[in-house]
Amino acid sequence: MWLAGQTGGNAGDLETQDREAFYQIDLTLKRTGGSLADTVTMTVFLKDPRNGDRLTELRRKNFPDGRAAP
Repeated sequence: MWLAGQTGGNAGDLETQDREAFYQIDLTLKRTGGSLADTVTMTVFLKDPRNGDRLTELRRKNFPDGRAAP
């Protein structure tokens, strides 16, 4: 399955947007019988590249095995 276009919206800080985006992704995957654990790869676009390290930290919460780390 190819999933695209999930965002965390414009409200809140980076962590709030990250949490919302991953919630929406997980919800969509669960509707099709999958989960975040089935994710093979992902591409993330940041408005402010200075948030890259913080995003990596947040992503580790969703992928503790490190598979989705950049």
